Amino acid sequence: MTSVLHQLPDQPLRAPLVAIGNFDGVHLGHQTIIREVARRAREQGGTSVVLTFDPHPMSIVHPEAPHALLTGREQKIELLTSLDVAVVLVLPFTPEFARRSAEQFVREDLGERLGAREVHVGRNFKFGKGREGRVEDLERLGALRGIRVVVRPPVMMGDTMVSSSEIRNRLRDGDVEGAAAFLGRPYAADGMIEPGDGRGRALGYPTANFRPGVQMLPKIGIYAAVVDDLTSGERELDGVVYIGSQPTFGPHPVQGEVHLFGKDAVRYDHRLRVAFVGWIRGEERFADSKALIAQIERDVASARTALAERRGGAR
Repeated sequence: MTSVLHQLPDQPLRAPLVAIGNFDGVHLGHQTIIREVARRAREQGGTSVVLTFDPHPMSIVHPEAPHALLTGREQKIELLTSLDVAVVLVLPFTPEFARRSAEQFVREDLGERLGAREVHVGRNFKFGKGREGRVEDLERLGALRGIRVVVRPPVMMGDTMVSSSEIRNRLRDGDVEGAAAFLGRPYAADGMIEPGDGRGRALGYPTANFRPGVQMLPKIGIYAAVVDDLTSGERELDGVVYIGSQPTFGPHPVQGEVHLFGKDAVRYDHRLRVAFVGWIRGEERFADSKALIAQIERDVASARTALAERRGGAR
């Protein structure tokens, strides 16, 4: 069973092999690094460790520029613990931590406190105050402490490198299938259900309004979705999701609304995980409610078809 720690351990772990990174999205590239650490730890009788940070360093270093995340804290920890590692270490990234030099991080945190035997990172890894440290610095500083540094090559999809930035680009384009290929699973956003204006119910299609907090939403439009109710424990609920501003009814802020097939009521205190599995169409403005309802009927039919095809048969 994976242990989740939020500070460096008081006692050194047994021969730690450590994967370090922000791991936003826990995409296929991240998974490759972490699984290799887990494999080598089993082979050597050591302890596999994933070291990551919360909040994302960019939110501390550049608070003036909001950084949309692919995974929130809870989802990221869930994904990391699913990768067969012994320890997930989530260090608080504070302004004080951001001022620590690259040399301090390696000498004190990785060496003295963690006792790392090996460190595995991606080739673009940067660390220390002002991101001063590069992988070459990590190799040099690690050698002084007897820490072997392994720099992992990127995972490629054709000619494209799997990266969090590329996944964000795909989501901005509404290409949730492309994002899923890089993630190894559909992109999913977590959010609390919030009260709405009841317009969906009046149209015959009740919706749950959700806001994903720190996570980004894909491009405005309509998507087929699979939803987990994280509060009730209900899983794999089919639905259709609308990301938009309701232009038919005047200006509104962009928000997410999910209609769950065969489910008439949702609880405002529940938390949903909405997985976007297929693009249906872009946002449109309709002449009246009747035209909108007719389009919603077509959207629901399209989403049902997409979800049935995804599962390999009709539901």
